[in-house]
Amino acid sequence: MNIFMQGMRRSGTTIIFDLLWQDSSLDCYYEPLAKAEKHAKGGGSGMTGTDYFEKVRAVRHSYMEKDPSVKDFKTLNYGAPKDASLEFDTNPPAYVAGFVRHMTEQAPVTMIKFTRMYNKVHVLHELDPEARFVQIVRDPRAMAASYLFGKGQKHKGKFTPEDKFFGKRSNYTAWSSFPFSEHLLSTEEFSHVKDPLDFMRVLIVWQHTFKNTYHAAKKLYGDRFFLLRHEDLLNSPRETIEKLYAHMERGVPEELMEWAEKNLRKPSPPYMHDDDRWLHAFREIGMLEEIELAGYSDCLREPSPKTVSEKKSLLGSLFGR
Repeated sequence: MNIFMQGMRRSGTTIIFDLLWQDSSLDCYYEPLAKAEKHAKGGGSGMTGTDYFEKVRAVRHSYMEKDPSVKDFKTLNYGAPKDASLEFDTNPPAYVAGFVRHMTEQAPVTMIKFTRMYNKVHVLHELDPEARFVQIVRDPRAMAASYLFGKGQKHKGKFTPEDKFFGKRSNYTAWSSFPFSEHLLSTEEFSHVKDPLDFMRVLIVWQHTFKNTYHAAKKLYGDRFFLLRHEDLLNSPRETIEKLYAHMERGVPEELMEWAEKNLRKPSPPYMHDDDRWLHAFREIGMLEEIELAGYSDCLREPSPKTVSEKKSLLGSLFGR
């Protein structure tokens, strides 16, 4: 059996991988289409001492021996930051599917974690229509803050007071957010969004990656599709893990549950989670439906009453008017 997992960068995909790495019955592959050249302890999270990319490098070499069309190790790095436009391809070269298939042939049960396949779900389905597909999603407000603040929130001090967070407009490109958003803004889908602020650019990427993954996977995989919210895992680890493993039709290893109880921590509320400017941005972008589908309807509560002048001030700081 194959298990395909897809989530946006910074949505908690690595902590899910860390968790499933504890299950010795799974043959796990971490971001096989990433650059994968440097040693990355715990895939960069540091939660485990293992370089997950070591396994990816090994399977790349074995695939290159099998497929003469792939002559360069770097060819299998398919997406950002090397070339962000590759992630919007819906019909990638045959070697992309071939490489994924090669990984699935190495063991009876394979789990592969992606952040680059949101426009290529059909490729995975063609490869294995019987697989289990898991989409990982995180609160869009938390995603935007994670992108702008950086790993370990090292840039958070640059956004004090909060008006700087909701008012910054630049070409900041953390986790390729700027080239991704530039590409999307050039399409008809987002042609109505003009000169967005930095936090809105992340929301645009969130909407696109969530929507394309969700609708394709729901349609193609049906009851083999499972939506996993990052916050559910952190707030209710045992219950969420049991649901995930029931979906995979597998028993939960005790060592995996012990690891979860030891390492998972409840999340803090998203940055300025009750600020009106989030809802104004969601409406401006047109992402209300996707937020509902992802299970974050609390993001859409009407703001508390404010004076007319306060509302004008908020809108002015958000949209530069």
